[in-house]
Amino acid sequence: MSVKSDAAVEVRKVVESVKAHLSGTGGKLGEADTRAWFIDPLLRALGYKAIGDLQHEFYVKDTKEYLDYMLLVNGKPRIAVEAKALGKNLTDGDAGQVIQYCSILGIEWAVVTNVREWRLYHQFAQADLAGKLLFNLDLVGWSTKDEFDALFDQLWLVSKEAFEGSGGPQAWLRAQRLDAALRDGLTNAGSLEVKYLRKRLHDQKVEVGAEDIASWFKGKLLEPLPIPAAAPPAEVPPTPVAAVAMAGVAETSGPGATKSHWMVPASGHSGVTAEQSLHNWLDSGKWGFWESTPGRKSIHAGDLMAFYAAGTGVVAYAEVTGDANLLVAPDEWPEPVPQDKPVYKVPLKDVKWLPSPNKIDAQLRSSLDAFTGRDVNGVWFWLVQTTRRLSAHDFLRLTGQ
Repeated sequence: MSVKSDAAVEVRKVVESVKAHLSGTGGKLGEADTRAWFIDPLLRALGYKAIGDLQHEFYVKDTKEYLDYMLLVNGKPRIAVEAKALGKNLTDGDAGQVIQYCSILGIEWAVVTNVREWRLYHQFAQADLAGKLLFNLDLVGWSTKDEFDALFDQLWLVSKEAFEGSGGPQAWLRAQRLDAALRDGLTNAGSLEVKYLRKRLHDQKVEVGAEDIASWFKGKLLEPLPIPAAAPPAEVPPTPVAAVAMAGVAETSGPGATKSHWMVPASGHSGVTAEQSLHNWLDSGKWGFWESTPGRKSIHAGDLMAFYAAGTGVVAYAEVTGDANLLVAPDEWPEPVPQDKPVYKVPLKDVKWLPSPNKIDAQLRSSLDAFTGRDVNGVWFWLVQTTRRLSAHDFLRLTGQ
């Protein structure tokens, strides 16, 4: 077995013990016991085993306070960890504290955890607290091996081996930024990239509009980049520009070409489960997007949208009735605690809740267009990593129709 495979086994053992404690009558644990029984074993499973890999109670001279853990790779501090007791809700204050320590110490990455929930923050990000959050994992919010494997792939980004092999979360972050930048440039009819391609096509005697080119890319760029491996992927030869244009003209014509199908992921936060959060939003007739959410400007009235609850499955779908270009006003915020940065609302109608969640297991994945040519038993978290366009067939399969 590989180091990563061995680590997955060890992490799962710890997580299973957390599940057992939460479902049993073991009573509440304090922070010290939480760290000893659960957080310490998890960090060891992630490769921080030697004396030089981890420091407990790391002293921050400027504040005269102690950081619960400092994770080091090759002697260099890489991640500051603030630990809380199992069962304690994590707050923005907890995150703000550890990020302040990171700022003082010059540390790029910060984790806040109560074992069940792991929040990873990028201290160097030029954004508010919410914008620094890369992901929020619920380690017990899974029920199948596939769901655990997808969760573990995210957790592995903070492992010692990930930092040694590919830069840890930074490699994943670069991949996401590259993905977002290319999507924006290639699917925006007014972009310089599309204008350049149109000129190249004109020189080749292929006359198409900017919208034709953008629509072709919208149809092709369905999948966000998977979590990168330590080694960079092999270079893929570029598709001839003329072939791009001709394919775009063919695929953007015909009945039904203007209706798009989407899947939106939701995760738990602030003590609210992913499914509860979806109920709060969908029952109010809308969904919310950050300004930078992929696909936000491409979603229009008549589109259909499926909703995936992290760790559960697809639980609902609805029809979009307008563009996501209006901000959610304070008096119409559907959850108890509003976000501290702008959120755009997508108006919905005909919200339908599935009788039971449709789990995205290997059998279902094997029937999806998105997995054509892919290993259905391999990493699949990219499917629910962000808002994504689906084929009509995949939408029907995912919503159990």
